[in-house]
Amino acid sequence: MLKQCIFFIFLQFLNLFVGLFTSLYIAVNVEPEIYSLLVIYIIVNGLYMTFTAVGYETILIRNALNWQKNKLTKLKSFITYAIVTRVFLSILLTMPVVVYLFYISENKLNSNRLEILLLFVISGSFSSLNNSIGLILKSFNRYISSFCVIVLGSLITKLIAFAAFSSMGFISFIMVMVLSPMVIFIFSYGLISKHIDYSMYRARYFWKFKRYMPFGLLGYAKYFVGQSDRFIVSLLLTTELLASYSLAKQVQEVGKAFIEGFFDPLCQKAIAYKTQRDKFFSHINKVKKINYVMILLGFVICSLIILYIENVVTAYGFDKYQYLDTFVIFAAFSSLFYLCYKVEGTLVSLFESPNQLLKIDMFTWALSMSTLYAVHILHADYWLFSSRVLVELILLNVFFIVWNKKKSQYIGQCSL
Repeated sequence: MLKQCIFFIFLQFLNLFVGLFTSLYIAVNVEPEIYSLLVIYIIVNGLYMTFTAVGYETILIRNALNWQKNKLTKLKSFITYAIVTRVFLSILLTMPVVVYLFYISENKLNSNRLEILLLFVISGSFSSLNNSIGLILKSFNRYISSFCVIVLGSLITKLIAFAAFSSMGFISFIMVMVLSPMVIFIFSYGLISKHIDYSMYRARYFWKFKRYMPFGLLGYAKYFVGQSDRFIVSLLLTTELLASYSLAKQVQEVGKAFIEGFFDPLCQKAIAYKTQRDKFFSHINKVKKINYVMILLGFVICSLIILYIENVVTAYGFDKYQYLDTFVIFAAFSSLFYLCYKVEGTLVSLFESPNQLLKIDMFTWALSMSTLYAVHILHADYWLFSSRVLVELILLNVFFIVWNKKKSQYIGQCSL
């Protein structure tokens, strides 16, 4: 169990280190307005990966291992419709994304860079397909293959993009980031092709995904809670503040990705014991002991960030990014609070009904966006990142309450 987690942690750590190093290197060597183009690229990719998903992959994660035994036809049907739906919705999403990119070009970049911004549609569409393939592989418990598609592909892309930036500049870096998802898709599609049968696809059944829309809406809610802040900041504030906010956001995402890479495989294994009460709770208790050690380590890291972040920002040339030191402190503590409820939160997400999870996420999103907008109205940009801390504090309390109240009910529960 731990050997697999250590391997995933190594892959995650290497990818995160390269990604963080690349972003920081670029941030130091370009102006905040130029760096904001990379932020827009991230936003567009997030829009495609989120709003082209309608719940098929979530159903597969909950059921694929069981369906492999006696429901192969149903398994192939779900995988086929997952891919076809992603393609169709990517086409539909393109128009509103183009409108957003035009707005950014006209109002934030003084009518510049529109040609580059429009290229992000290509990367967004193929990133969505790669995300789907990664989740499908994850549903088979093929975490290594899933990581190769999502993490290793991302790692190689960042290394090539960094080399391009070092030798040819920022535009070359962006072009590598735009085209690489297409290349990754060509290689990754073969990993699931044997599970796809397009002859099973029927246009008249396309809208059957509405049956599983609660899972799709849950994915949208996760986007609103975890990612929509960057999108809102890009609309409301200057490109300079967007760049600072995104750098701090990346610190938060590095922390959360590290946590997820370690605890997701451990928590998902609990599904195998959901009909065996003693084994179920014995496994969870082992995972929680590991979690306590990680929380202690996280507290030490946050303390070091408070002590030294201002010196680091000044010494390495990041002082051109407004309020970055404060944003990073907020980002570190938001990751720490996420770690505090990671085990309970993952288990509740695996066993709780999608409607209940949707209510939790939308309540959290409403409060966090209210905080973000209030800070903007009051011109208190210094506190802009505090909305992320509020999100994690709310979820920490909610998931602890739900888990302690309903954990006994999850034993023997059948997934949808």
